[in-house]
Order: sequence, then C-alpha cells, then structure tokens
Amino acid sequence: TLTNGAKIAETLQRLYVTGFEYPHEEIRAASAYALGHFAVGSMEVFLPQILTRLQETATNEVASSKHTYLLLSSVKEVVRTHQLNGIDLAPSLPLMLPQLFLFLSSKEDGIRSMVAECLGSMICIQPLTVLPKLQELTQTHTTKEVGNNEEQPLQREEDARACWTIATAVKFAISKHSSVSELKGYMPSFLVLLRDGGNDLTTEKDIDLKEREVSVRNAALLMVYAAVHHQPLLLADLMTEHVLPFLYKLALLKLPRVVDLGPFKQRVDDALPLRKASLSIFAASLEKCPSSIDIPALMPILATSLSDKDEDVQLHAHRIVLFLCSKYPKCLVLPGVVESFCDPLEKRMTITSKEKHMTGTELERLNEWIKSALRVMISLNKVEGVRSCKRFAKFHDTIKSHTKFQSMLGALEEEH
Repeated sequence: TLTNGAKIAETLQRLYVTGFEYPHEEIRAASAYALGHFAVGSMEVFLPQILTRLQETATNEVASSKHTYLLLSSVKEVVRTHQLNGIDLAPSLPLMLPQLFLFLSSKEDGIRSMVAECLGSMICIQPLTVLPKLQELTQTHTTKEVGNNEEQPLQREEDARACWTIATAVKFAISKHSSVSELKGYMPSFLVLLRDGGNDLTTEKDIDLKEREVSVRNAALLMVYAAVHHQPLLLADLMTEHVLPFLYKLALLKLPRVVDLGPFKQRVDDALPLRKASLSIFAASLEKCPSSIDIPALMPILATSLSDKDEDVQLHAHRIVLFLCSKYPKCLVLPGVVESFCDPLEKRMTITSKEKHMTGTELERLNEWIKSALRVMISLNKVEGVRSCKRFAKFHDTIKSHTKFQSMLGALEEEH
C-alpha cells in the first residue's frame, strides 16, 4: 500500500540522508545519487519528502548548505533521468519549481549552479512550462525598484545572484540542445541580462556589488556564446539589436582597482572576464553566423584588444585576425585597419625589459606570445593589398630583418 510505501521511503530516505553526514565526499555524493534514482522509481512517495527536506534547509541557515547541495543533487538526478529516458516530468514540475526558486539567489555559488543545471534540463523537457516562469523572474529581478535606503545594496546583490542563476540555466539548456523554436521567442527577455538592468559598472562604488553585477554580465555573455556555438539560429535575428550594442561596450570595458594584500598591493581588472568572453563570442560568430557581425565595426575593438595588458585577451585577438586573414581578407585592407594593428603587434614582439628576470617557464610563455604575434604578421603580409600600407611594410621588414626573430620566423614560415 501507499502507507507501507511511505514508511519504506522514510526509512530509505533516513538512510541516504545519514550518508550526507559522512566525512568522505564520495559517500555523500553516492547517497545523493541513489536518493535521486530511487525517487524516479516512486515519484509520488520519494519526491515530496525530498522537496520537504529541501524547503527546510531554505528556512534554516543552521541546516548547512552541504545538505542543500546534496538534496539538489538528488533533484538533478531525478530531472536528468527523466530527460535521458524521455519520461514525462510535467506532473511533478508544479512541486519542483517553487523549491528550486527558493535557492535562485543563494549566496553559495555551488548551490546556484546546481539549481541552474536542474532548470536547464527542465527547459529541455518542458520549455513552455519553465520558460515563462524564468522570463517573469528575469523581469522581477531586473526592473525591481528599491527605495533609497540601507537595504538597497543587499536587494541588488540578491537580484544579481538570481539573474546569474537564470542566465546560467538558459546556457545549460542551450548547450543541451533545447528546442530552438520554443526558446527563441524568450531570448530577448534573457538578453537584457547583458546590461543587468542598466547599472553602470564604471561608477559603482560598492566592490562586492560590482563583482556580483560583473558576474551577471559574464553569465549572460556565456549564455550568448553557448547560443552562437551550439544553436546560432537562436540569435540570428537578435544580434544587431539585442547583443552587439552591449558586446561592443563590454569588449572594451576596464574596471581596474588596487587590492591591498597587506605587505604589498596588486592591481586587478574586474572586467577582464567580460573582455575575454566578448572576444570569444566575436570569434564564434565569425565562424557560425558571420552575417550577424558588422566586421568593419569589429576592427577598432580588435586593435584595442591587440594592445590589452592581458595575455589571453591579446591571444584571442590574434586568433580572430588570423581567421579574418583566411576568410575575410578584404576587411583588412579597409582604410586604417592594418595601421591600427602595427603598433600593438610591434610592442608585443619587442618587449624585452623583463626577460632577464624571467624563469624558464615564463620565458617560454613569452616566446609563445611573441610567436603568436609573428604568426599574425606573416598572415597579414600574405593578404593582397596589405603591403601597400607603408606603416605595415616598414614594420614587417624591420621585424623580418631582426636577428632575434630569425629562428622563430623560419619555423613559422614552414607552418604556412
């Protein structure tokens, strides 16, 4: 009977939840996995009890985020198993969604990631049930007006965490190949997260809040990248209005600050992940949906990225220029384009001030960095019309005649 089943469920559940207390992570993970799979076999008995325990952890801070994470892992197994086996999850969604939404703004990154993964899988299974609710939550957390009082930063942090979870959930759904036809109509609502309610990061004074809002934009950029990479049709008609205007800004955004580490201070740039993600989107768009990109408008961004202080940003820019040399060479002979590339490339190749103080690994990394810039120079030189730019011709010939680069150039020429 159901009563006996409920008793058995309670006994088994206590057994598995007891496993959550073990010091060994493998045992805790196995307990969560087993609990989720038992629930699949008897949803009406197991699932309500899992969700009840989950709700208890949401209202009891002492209940430890560890239990919350493990219970969410069980829920993830329930959702994933339904998705993999084509089992209808619709009857259980009204029970599951409210409990997941309780943790949308959790302070724990791991918990929010688990919620996002559950919601992403649910989008794949029941898009017309989940997407409207996420759309509504996005509007709530990006348009909420908070009074001018001491609680405003706390509310904005909570909103930022919720927006991060939503963007990450949509990214998961896209990467798992959710239905394009069902998801496409909702994308404009989620793309507002690229501007996160319009908050200006350059003027935000609260460091913690700025980090949260940067994380929202980064999550939104990763969502866009997933769409361009896995399902470019999702954004084919939306890039010009909903993506590119913000992408151009975020690709150039810098948020430097000094961190006091006690004995010394360190300069950091909070916008660095945004610049990297933006360039990744440009690169993927050129490959997957080139008609959505205004290539001439991209050239000034590439020139700035080539002179970025961060090595990874420069290498991203190098790869994009190499792709343009191969696929869209005509854009490189537009007025002023090659000239704008020369100074940052030359600066990268001729940097020597720190070489004597570098370790072997650091020197090897620097040489790879220089090789990447040389590779760009060689490819540009082969584009018809580029040599007519006097600045580039002088730059190319000077570097090629420099003894320091002879061995590198010889090896790279063989690659081409």
